[in-house]
This record gives sequence, structure tokens and C-alpha cells, in this order.
Amino acid sequence: MAIAFAPRANITHIDNDISAWFGKDDPVYRDYERFRDEFGGSRTLIHFINRYRREVAAGATTDEAIETATVHEGRASLTTAVINSLGFGVLLLSEYKPTAWFGGLLGLTMAVAFLAEVFILPATIKLLPRMFGADALRRTRRKLAAA
Repeated sequence: MAIAFAPRANITHIDNDISAWFGKDDPVYRDYERFRDEFGGSRTLIHFINRYRREVAAGATTDEAIETATVHEGRASLTTAVINSLGFGVLLLSEYKPTAWFGGLLGLTMAVAFLAEVFILPATIKLLPRMFGADALRRTRRKLAAA
């Protein structure tokens, strides 16, 4: 989904910094990459985008749809990010350094994914109204219905 590109790009930028520090062949980085893909921000972004689309389909403006999606999906995303970050953060107490790094990196990824969903995704929608605004979504829906 093109709309999720900006938040995912932010997370990917941080991942590139992490991979440069560890090295792509490091087992800690490979485990981090696998868990990031499983528990990371893309799933929460999907919930936000789906809620935004539902609100637009119900007749909301772009601003109203963003506000509703942020209030409802943002609360769930915050709870998920806090619980997962604290859960993985416990691994920071490990004496085995690779496990401690792994926990810290996953906690950081969850926090960044939440911030990307709440700040970057709505900003992307507002900055690109011809692609992601309410009117653009309605036009696309009409074209698909006519086809």
C-alpha cells in the first residue's frame, strides 16, 4: 500500500542504522529483523488505514477521518506499543548482551512504529490530498464501481 510508505520508510531508516552497527550477518540482527517483521508497525498501520477508509466511505472529510482514526486506532496502537516495548524491554536486564540488544531494539521499533502511525501517516495523507485525501478515495471507489 503506497500510503504506508512514509511511516515504513522511517522505520526502515532506523533499521538501516541498526544493521550498519550490527552487520547484516549478525545473528542478533537476523533475529531482530524476523521479530520486527512479525510484531512491527506495519500491522498497526493497516488498522489506521482501514479505519480512515471506513470513515471516508461513511462521508467524513479528510480531517474528520484522520481524527477519528487517530483517536480510535491510536489508543489501541499506544497500548500495544507500551505493552510490547515493556515486555521486550525486560530483555535489557539480561547479562547476555545479544539478548539485551535484541530486547532494546524491539522496544525501540515498537515505539517508533507508534510515532510513525500517529504523526507521519496522518501528515502524509494531508500532504498528498490528490492521492490519499477523502475526495481521491471517493473518486477511486466510483471508478471501481463503474468498471
